[in-house]
Amino acid sequence: MAVGGFWTHCGWNSTMEAICEGVPMLAQPCSTDNTVIARYVTHQWGNGIEVGEVFDRAAMAKTIRRLMVTDLGPLGPWERAQLLKMQACLCVAEGGQARLALDDLVRYIVGL
Repeated sequence: MAVGGFWTHCGWNSTMEAICEGVPMLAQPCSTDNTVIARYVTHQWGNGIEVGEVFDRAAMAKTIRRLMVTDLGPLGPWERAQLLKMQACLCVAEGGQARLALDDLVRYIVGL
């Protein structure tokens, strides 16, 4: 895999793209809906780590290492990202229609 992680503001489109590609995220929300999505990424779905508002070079390097190297348990961000990707692919294969696949994916994610 060429992408080790995705640093995102947690907009819905970029979040869905990362899920469909199985890439863990570094979440740094910018506005109201981004904050809600970031909370799902980091606390509900577990496929990302929050960067925080204020950071410097050393703090960012530490966060990246945490995402890339550190074992965060049996289902860390990498494993969760892969599980979400598999579910997204399954939804597309079974539903056939983009709307149904997205509805199935959202129902699955909310149920985690």
